[in-house]
Amino acid sequence: MSIATPARQRMVDAALDLFHVQGVNGTSVDQVPERSGTGKGQFAHYFGSKTGLVHAVLQHLHQIIRDGQAPTGYRVETWADLDGWFDRYLDFQAGVGWERSCPIGTIGADIADDQELLRQDVCLFFEWARGSLARFFAERRAAGSCRPMPTPTVWPTSVSP
Repeated sequence: MSIATPARQRMVDAALDLFHVQGVNGTSVDQVPERSGTGKGQFAHYFGSKTGLVHAVLQHLHQIIRDGQAPTGYRVETWADLDGWFDRYLDFQAGVGWERSCPIGTIGADIADDQELLRQDVCLFFEWARGSLARFFAERRAAGSCRPMPTPTVWPTSVSP
């Protein structure tokens, strides 16, 4: 477990913003200390490499989302919570000129096939998110406030104009 320090956290926060705007591949290692007001030696000390930084950013992002600290909020326990999530997400998008997507998806798109640790970080988040939503809808179905899932035999096999 890494020790949280103000300099390390500033680098993680700066990298998260840079990755969200430019992607991982579009962000240089030099931009992170420059944006965070830290030094290259601190970068090397805390992360060792760009892969180490990406791992730290993904862990941080997952933690703030799980803890309910993300501006859009991910805790969905009622229909109003789900509506609120969509509203907050649209407000966020409007606030950034509709120029950003899911930060984990943006980061994940730049992860190479051989970066197994980073791929696991992204997968763990999406498994958590999928599980949270699956639980919400299962609870709604059990309470009778959601239609049962259709069976594959009733799904259309093609779409025609």
